[in-house]
Amino acid sequence: MIRCDEVWRRTLLLYLRQDLCTQELEIGTPVRFINRSRSRVRVLWLNYQGEQVLYSTLEPSNGRYDVNTYVTHPWIALEEATNAVMLLNFRKVYFPVAPEVRRIETENRNVYVRSEVVITPNGKVWSDSYS
Repeated sequence: MIRCDEVWRRTLLLYLRQDLCTQELEIGTPVRFINRSRSRVRVLWLNYQGEQVLYSTLEPSNGRYDVNTYVTHPWIALEEATNAVMLLNFRKVYFPVAPEVRRIETENRNVYVRSEVVITPNGKVWSDSYS
């Protein structure tokens, strides 16, 4: 069993590397990607060779995609029309975190809480306010 501090150390080292790719570490976690931009966005996983693997294309303004992944699997998002890099929770590369686990005593089981990843443009953020 790998300790949590070891997971974070490995994830940080992977994040700091220039050649991003998936590493072997089997801690699963559920994730929900939410597109908050005005553009169609492609959600891509970076595989073990660092290659982009398309998982979903999200519609503008509130497109969503749920996936079960692992904490060392890097994800990126690109605007479909221009290939511009989007931000995932204000970062260009998203590394899932270990899932929050909640115990349901009445059913004698654990529930894994899905992490939400908000996708926004990499630059000026738009708002719906009228100024």
